[in-house]
Amino acid sequence: MTSVETPSLPPMPTPHRAARRAVGEALDENFELDAGFVDEVAAGLRANDKDHVRTLVRDLHYADMADVLERLDSEDRRLLVDAIRDEFNADVLPELAAEVRDEVMDALGFEDIAVALTELDSDDAVYVAGKLDIDERNQVLARVPGDTRALIENGLAYAEHSAGRLMQRELVAVPNYWTVGETIDYLRSARHSPEKFYVIFVVDPRHRPQGVVELHRILKSRRPERMSDLVDPEDDVIPAEMDREEVAFLFRQRDLTAAPVVDKSGRLVGQITIDDVVDVIDEEASEDILKMAGVRATEDSSTLYKTVISTAQSRFIWLVVNLGTAFLASSVIGIFEGSIEKLSALAVLMPICASMGGNAGTQTLATVSCVTAPSAVTGVPRLPNATGTVLKISVKVSASSAGKPSPMRSADVIATGAPNPATPSRSALKLKPMTTSTTPRSLGRLATNQARKASKCPEPTAML
Repeated sequence: MTSVETPSLPPMPTPHRAARRAVGEALDENFELDAGFVDEVAAGLRANDKDHVRTLVRDLHYADMADVLERLDSEDRRLLVDAIRDEFNADVLPELAAEVRDEVMDALGFEDIAVALTELDSDDAVYVAGKLDIDERNQVLARVPGDTRALIENGLAYAEHSAGRLMQRELVAVPNYWTVGETIDYLRSARHSPEKFYVIFVVDPRHRPQGVVELHRILKSRRPERMSDLVDPEDDVIPAEMDREEVAFLFRQRDLTAAPVVDKSGRLVGQITIDDVVDVIDEEASEDILKMAGVRATEDSSTLYKTVISTAQSRFIWLVVNLGTAFLASSVIGIFEGSIEKLSALAVLMPICASMGGNAGTQTLATVSCVTAPSAVTGVPRLPNATGTVLKISVKVSASSAGKPSPMRSADVIATGAPNPATPSRSALKLKPMTTSTTPRSLGRLATNQARKASKCPEPTAML
């Protein structure tokens, strides 16, 4: 009797494997969302298949999740938020366009928004809270724990486009009299030590930054060495009142990946990292491009998610101006109507002259804007360093490009201590661990590339 071997069937995919495969299919080779994946999510929402939708989007990166929400229509956005409400990633909110974020927060409600703010880093929480109306903000903050509410209100006290709004409060800071061994032992034994961090700020007894120590220097140093001997004194200190465009220029000019932020008394109050500067460069570049085109720039310089009426209003003023100039040019041509009738070749040259004049004007405007930009000449403000000395930066425009990628530096714990002029004992300055998020190392190169692509200006060269 002949036995027939039955081929074994492949194992059924577990939900975890299905989710992983769905994420792989969600992105194309350029790491952009596939249109078919978005359509599948929308179809699942309309079929009220919430389990399938949650499986599709569960392992998406928060930036990709923001793209999904932006590509759906208003009704599908509401359905998706309801489907993933219990698993909603708070990091999605800062990535959304303004109009989409408003719809998502309306669907979440005050309670869920308050929970999201507590999960965000301090800089992102301040950013999201700052986009709420005053009444809505007050209702949300009333539901937020006291320590988080204090951080958000402190950040909102700064001007909207200042370094104080941009900075995050999570960082690592240790006293200058600590040794490498003491620092490592504390970070290992700290109960709430952050999972990842790349830089440590060294402060004096008045909590003024004396410099930055990268982790690779700590790992290569002996335990008895003092942290004050390892600091990099060339790291720049940013006043909390500095405009964010000047912060972005400083990061590009000095190839920074993280910089301390100080208040008026010079005390360390936060840090700015390269991921926030990349967003600033992108937003400012988009805003400048729209202004050059005569379109009124909005908060996120985007008209994709607005109504037709709102988009038309942002362009109406300059369209009327252009119409007026067109009538003026037509009246000038009318003066020479007789000459045009005698020499018909002039009529052929008129559109050529108009086209060349417009192109030449646009190119001249772009060139002059690049050359006369405040950050491209000697208009950079004076920056105090950690010791209170003032660094005066004078900048000369050069035709060469000097952007170089730098290793990523970020931080996760803040040290607090009484601002006592006298040198305190080691127990007087205690470290208070706080949670944080990490930043990919490749963002250093991304910031430089964003700056070059955004402006196409000659790279300024700093001369100290």
